[in-house]
Parts: sequence; structure tokens; C-alpha cells
Amino acid sequence: MSHYTSLSILLLAAGSSTRFQANKLLTPVNGIPMYRHTLSWAQTLEPDRLAVVSQYEEILKEAEAAGAAAVYNGHSDLGISHSIHLALNALEGFASDAFLFTVCDQPWLTAESVRALLDAFRKSDKGMACLCHNGVPGNPVVFDSRYKKELVSLTGDTGGKRILKAHPEDVLWVETPHNMELKDIDYPEDLPCDL
Repeated sequence: MSHYTSLSILLLAAGSSTRFQANKLLTPVNGIPMYRHTLSWAQTLEPDRLAVVSQYEEILKEAEAAGAAAVYNGHSDLGISHSIHLALNALEGFASDAFLFTVCDQPWLTAESVRALLDAFRKSDKGMACLCHNGVPGNPVVFDSRYKKELVSLTGDTGGKRILKAHPEDVLWVETPHNMELKDIDYPEDLPCDL
């Protein structure tokens, strides 16, 4: 069983939103900047350590105000792996048994679904767990600390999904009931008109 005793939640919010043609993370969804939805549920889970990686001053200031480690990424062009490395580096000196990574452009993801992911992971004998809907994987993903070395070895615009694919026998898939929870916002048309 994955009886982790300490959990770090790492929020990745450093992308340049090229396809959105504006900073999508600051775009209001139900009156709240998109990234705040993720930061809010992460806080409710009361992790032992919370870190936010971003290139945006407003997001970093809000992260600090929320008690999170604010990690500046001045090279988002190096890809998501660079954000993962920065997040893990920010945790140096803190012992974590598990790392939960997620992106900040899924405004409809709920704390309940993430809590179900963590509960299922804790009760399993797997080293990784990932939310999915109808078998299609999404975010977040939680890793046992034994995968830290592989996370650090990622390069370019490659995230943790590569590690899941390399060890399919060690992955727990946890279904979320609503497909909207795992929907990434990549283009303005991905948002409902009434928001």
C-alpha cells in the first residue's frame, strides 16, 4: 500500500498560452482567474508542501499570499520538464513521500475528484495514479517518491506521462465522473460563452 505520510502538490502555471493568444491563466472563469480554481482546491487538501511554478508575477504573488512556495520560471520555452525540475528543486530540504503534479488550465476540476485520486492511491500498491475519464488520462498525476529520479531526468516539453507509459503496470487509473473536470483550456472557444 502507498502509505505516504507527506504530500507535496506542485502546480504548473508557466506556459505562454500561445494558442489562446492571451494569458489564459488570468482569464476569468465564473468570475475567478483560471489558475485560482486550481490553487483553491490545492489549498483545501492541506498538503505538507505546496509550490506554484510560473513566469507571471501576479500568479507568484498570489501563490505566496496563499502560503505556497512561489517558483519563478523564466524559461518556459524549455518545456514542461523545466517547470517540473524547478518545482522539485523548490522542495529540497523537505521530505515528501508523494508528489502530485497538475496544470492550472482545468478550471472545473474539483477537490473531491483529487481527494478520490489520493485516497485510491494511498490504498493501492501502485507507484503512480492518474485521473481519467472513460479511460482517457488527464491531470493530476501523483507519483511515489521513488519516481523522483525519473521526474528529474525528463527533458524538453515532456511531462510525467512519459513515466506512466514506461511503467504501465505501476499505474492506478482513477475515473472521474465528469469529462469537463479534465478539460484543458487551450483556445478561447474552449470556454463557454456565458463565462
